[in-house]
Amino acid sequence: MGRYNYSKALDILAQYAKDEGFKTVKFNHDKTSYINWTRDSLNVPSVIKIEGKYSDEIKVYLMLHELGHHELRKDWDDFRVKFPILAKADEGLFYNRDRRLRKGLVYDVSCMEEEFRAWEEGYKLGEVLGIKINQDEWFSLRSRCLMSYMK
Repeated sequence: MGRYNYSKALDILAQYAKDEGFKTVKFNHDKTSYINWTRDSLNVPSVIKIEGKYSDEIKVYLMLHELGHHELRKDWDDFRVKFPILAKADEGLFYNRDRRLRKGLVYDVSCMEEEFRAWEEGYKLGEVLGIKINQDEWFSLRSRCLMSYMK
């Protein structure tokens, strides 16, 4: 059996993202990877950009993580139940331009909870899409990213 083709996996993920409604999907971003939703919505897909300095394998894992955020947020009613603090803060910003709920320990811990869950959802998505995940690499990257958020 030959080496797994992570470049093809990136193509699969880009197509999945576009099928989910993302307008922009890039794998050569010069800053930290991120996901964003359209300006006039809470969860309508818009942009996913993945930091370009990594190998295709790591880009696949970062993309799965970002899509994990999408999986968590695409059903806003479900998101509101699972992450009430984040939903209330995002709704406050969206409807009233009120940033006050996006501060403090409770909000920060809720953000961390979403980060952990986005890694879980990304892993599940990878399995559903038939993408090979090297668990040693996955959990190493996941741990480094989560620690950077905590710091």
